[in-house]
Amino acid sequence: GCADDPILSTLCGPATEAAIARRSGQARNKDETMVAYWNRVLGLASLKLSSRDAANLRPGIEKLTLKQDDPALIKALADIVSSDDSVATSACYALARFSRSPRAFEPVCRPAPNQDRSVPVRQQAIYALAQFRDFPLAAVCEPIMKQDNEPLIYAVLNLLKNNQFVGFENTVMLGLKHASAGVRRESAEVAGQGQMLEAERALVKMVDYDGDHGVKEAALMALGAMRSRESLSLCQSLLRSGERNNKYRAVRCLATWGNEPAAVELLQKYKNDPDLGGQIKAQLDNLSRR
Repeated sequence: GCADDPILSTLCGPATEAAIARRSGQARNKDETMVAYWNRVLGLASLKLSSRDAANLRPGIEKLTLKQDDPALIKALADIVSSDDSVATSACYALARFSRSPRAFEPVCRPAPNQDRSVPVRQQAIYALAQFRDFPLAAVCEPIMKQDNEPLIYAVLNLLKNNQFVGFENTVMLGLKHASAGVRRESAEVAGQGQMLEAERALVKMVDYDGDHGVKEAALMALGAMRSRESLSLCQSLLRSGERNNKYRAVRCLATWGNEPAAVELLQKYKNDPDLGGQIKAQLDNLSRR
């Protein structure tokens, strides 16, 4: 396979092996991967000595990952994660292919909550952790939610949209209480998507008291997605308010209920509303065709 790949044929070909042997005075062991050999005899700092830019080495590092759980390769990749940030992102990506291996999980965990590592490395570690579905991700994600680093928090929330791991509820609750309106909004969406009934009280409070209209709407939509009876009461109050934006949010939420009789009855009651009557009638018409 290496011979057919322009990056690997250069990175892992006989010339590279010969150069490493010449520089180190040590031969490659039988069945030793090139990454493991390179790391053992020269150390990862030698990547900086290459005439190629680090960006050109990343695809090679990623492609060197084999399907089998190769301890030597995982060890080499783990050492890369702990070293230069310029190649650590690729090593995290590569380790994610060993998503059932405890040996691979541990080094990917380390940089995610570590505030001394660069944001790109920490983000890539979080993206890689999404592949480790059978491991305790909550212990890694919760500390990040308490930090003042929104790009990383959004990475955690994006992970949660695709992988609701055991104990994810505490991570979402931290997001619902965050100072950033954007984080609260995204966390509300995750709570609704995950049918997180534990968040019902917090979401109702957000609809009533949060100072950000986007957060209010996201919380109301989450309650609707959860089929929370509280959302029907909130929608009724919003429809009564007379304020167009409030009524619009209520109609959007009621749409998530489909043909639920209580939601249809509420829409019927306001189908002649001067602001949104036309939209409500169209919605009722669509429901009647289902």
